[in-house]
Parts: sequence; structure tokens; C-alpha cells
Amino acid sequence: SIYESKGVEILSVDASIDKIDYEPGATLFLPLLGVKEFPLLKLLKKKKINTVLTIHGLRLLDYKIDLYNIDYVAGLLAKTKALIQELTLPVRQAVYKYSIKKYTKYADTIITVSNYTLARMAKYCHINKVLLQFQGTYLEANDSYNDKFGKSEDYILFVSGNRSEKNLARTIDAYKHYLKCSEKKMPLYVVGTSAQTRKALTRSLKLDSLVDARSIVFFDYLDDNELISLYRQASFLLYTSKSEGFGLPALEAAKFGCPVVAAYGTSIPEVLGTN
Repeated sequence: SIYESKGVEILSVDASIDKIDYEPGATLFLPLLGVKEFPLLKLLKKKKINTVLTIHGLRLLDYKIDLYNIDYVAGLLAKTKALIQELTLPVRQAVYKYSIKKYTKYADTIITVSNYTLARMAKYCHINKVLLQFQGTYLEANDSYNDKFGKSEDYILFVSGNRSEKNLARTIDAYKHYLKCSEKKMPLYVVGTSAQTRKALTRSLKLDSLVDARSIVFFDYLDDNELISLYRQASFLLYTSKSEGFGLPALEAAKFGCPVVAAYGTSIPEVLGTN
């Protein structure tokens, strides 16, 4: 309704947003502003521009040092950089806390998407500025929808495998143990991985034989209909994320009748409740 109203103008500009001349009393909606960009809130405040900031989660503050994150990159230099990033996590968290406390006070309104994130933000933000708006899913089967993946076998589905916070590397190690112990060996379908990530994980976790045998099947980024088809055919969604501001895949899976086996942490229990 905001986009369709006559009071909204969408501009494409080749300039920093604080360099633009705005009409008096203009309001800017700032989705997912990065920590490095937080100083913009102060600059916009000086220009008397109203700002509405969206913060899905304070994900960095949920993290713990995790050497599995090194498995997502290949090559000595990349792995060294990943290791340094892990070992400097406490420093990065301290900078993050400082930036949140210093700059979010300049936002006129903050929107977040879960009670979990709201409670976390209460430590760092002026809580009277924060509005809670649960997410919905816009994933819909269109008129040309058809099941692109057959029902010939059961499989476990894992989505957003390219992002280390989704915990794929550790999950694959657990899956390898499952293959040794279980009589029913369902393949693991992993969606949303780049070729670079697949190569790194295959090498780091020694997955060649499992990939060749299609015990683990990697997919690139899929269109909506392909993803819906995977949700509809899967035995269950395996959602072992280490940190979520909301947890949209669980909601998407439920919409298309896919059971969810999920980590019990951060905001995930809010999405569907627990059983």
C-alpha cells in the first residue's frame, strides 16, 4: 500500500543518500543498513530527514567462534583470512555493539521482525522507537507452476547453503554420521550454493564420493517454482541455522506442506511454534 500510494517517489541516483537534496519532512525507508553505513543516520538527522530503519536481527552478536566456517572457502590465503575473521570475532562484536548504541538513536523509527530480535535490541536501542512486524512469505506458485522434481525418492531439503550462519558444513558432518547409522538413507538436497562454495565444501569435507553417488545433491539458486517443487516433494526441511532474525524458510516450508526439523534457538521457535 505504501508503494502504491501517491506519496512515494522511487529514485535511482548516483550519489550517497546523504548528498541528495530532499523535500522538507521527507521520510527515507532504509532496509538492512550495514554497520559501516550507520553514520548516515546521524548525517540524515542533521538534514532533518525522517528515517525508518529495518533491522532483521543482530546476527553478529549471536555468533561464537566456529572453525567450520573455514570450510566454505578454498585455498590457503582464503582459509587464512577466514581463520583471522573467526579469531577476531570478539573485536568485531564490540565494534558492532558500539555502532548500534551510537547511531540507532538517530533513527526516527526502527522496524524489526521477531520478538527475539526485539528483546536483543532493547539492550542497545531506545525501545520506544522499535516496531515489531512479523514477516510473511511472498513465495507463490504461478500459473505455469508444475512439479519439476519427481516423487521417486524421499530426500532431506536444506536451503540457503551458501551462508555459513545456516550451518551447512556442520550439518553435512552430521549427515555423514546419519548415513553410517541409518537403514533408510535419504539423500540431502542442498539449495542455494555457488560453484565456489560447493567446490570448497567438497574438498574440505571430503564429499566427492557422496556427491558422485548423489547422496548429497547441490543446487544453485533456483527460481520460485523450482523451490516450491522441492518443498512439496521433500520428506522434511532440515533447518539447522545458528542465527536467525526471523527464519523465513520454515514458514515457506509450512506453506507448501513440508515438515520442518529445526534448531531450537534465536527466533526460529517463533515462526511455527514447537511440537
